Amino acid sequence: MVSLRFIINLKTDYLAVFYDPKPPEQLGGFCVFLSYWTLALTGLAKAAIIGYGISSHTNDLINDRVNNHKTRERLMQQSHYLIIGGAGGIGRALVEHLIMASSVDGIQMQLFATYHRRTPDRQASNLNWINMDVTNEDSIQAAVADIQSKTTHLNVVINAVGMLQSKDNGPEKSIRQLESEFFIENMTVNALPSLLIAKHVKPLLKAASSQSSTKDSPAIYATISARVGSISDNQVGGWYSYRMSKAALNMGMKTLAIEWSRTLKNACVVVMQPGTVDTELSRPFQGNVPKAKLFTADYSAAQLLEVLSTMTVEQSGSFVDWAGEQIPW
Repeated sequence: MVSLRFIINLKTDYLAVFYDPKPPEQLGGFCVFLSYWTLALTGLAKAAIIGYGISSHTNDLINDRVNNHKTRERLMQQSHYLIIGGAGGIGRALVEHLIMASSVDGIQMQLFATYHRRTPDRQASNLNWINMDVTNEDSIQAAVADIQSKTTHLNVVINAVGMLQSKDNGPEKSIRQLESEFFIENMTVNALPSLLIAKHVKPLLKAASSQSSTKDSPAIYATISARVGSISDNQVGGWYSYRMSKAALNMGMKTLAIEWSRTLKNACVVVMQPGTVDTELSRPFQGNVPKAKLFTADYSAAQLLEVLSTMTVEQSGSFVDWAGEQIPW
C-alpha cells in the first residue's frame, strides 16, 4: 500500500512529509491514526500526527512532494548531489524532491544539476546549474571541473539522460527498419555517457567515499536504464537500437562496479529502471500501458531516491527497478 504520512516534529514544530513505497497496483484502503502527547509538567501540549495514510488505484493521488523517512535520513549524511539531465522529466523531478527535502529539514545540501541547451528557470539557494553535453567528453570534463571549483566531493551522482527516438526515427519493429545512424545515436546517448562521466567524476566520489561514507552508507553512482535492456527478460523482440544500447549500458556499469570494488572503497554502482514514466520520451508508446503502471515523474523519482537510500556496498553492480526488486541481466 502506498501511503502519505505527515509528522509534526515535537522539537522544531515543522511539518515533514514522506511516503511508504509499494507498487501502485497494490493500493487500497484508507487509514488515519491520530495521537497527542501532553507535557503535563509544563502545561504545554503538543500534538503529533503519527500516521495519515492515503491509498488509491490512481497514481495521480500520490503527493508530488513526498520523501521517505529513510531517504531523508540518508540526505542528512549525503549532502552533495549531482543529477545529470536535471532538465529532463525524471531528472527534473529528482531535483525537485531533493530541493524539497533540504528545505524541510534545513539540511546543508549542495545540489548540482546539468542541462544541455537552455538554463532551466528553476532556482534554489543550494541549486547549481551546470552545462553539459553528455555526448561530448570535453563538455563532461569541463562540467566536472566547474563542480570541482565549488565542492571537494560528491556523495551521489545520478545519470538520468537517455533517448528512445529521434526526429526521424523511432524504435524498430523489424530488422528492416534498422538504420546505422540511429543505432549509433542510441549508443552515443544511452550507453557511452555513463562511462565517460564516471571517468571524470571518480575523484569527487572517491573523496566522499574516503571521508564520510561507510559500507552501509556508500557513495552512490547510479544510472537510469530500462528493463528492455535485460537480455534474459527479452520475450517480445524489436527495438534493436534502444535494447542494445541499454544492454551495453548495463554491461558497462557492471564492469565499472567490479573495477571500483578494487579502487573505490565504500562506493556503490547501481543501474536503475524507473518504471514506465509519463515523460516526453515514453509518451508515444504508452498506448498499451495499464494506468496503474504508468508513473508520474515525481512518483518515479521519489521511488528511485528511496531505493538509493537503502543501497549498500555489497549491492554494487545491481540492476534494480523502481521498487528495489532485482532485474535479471
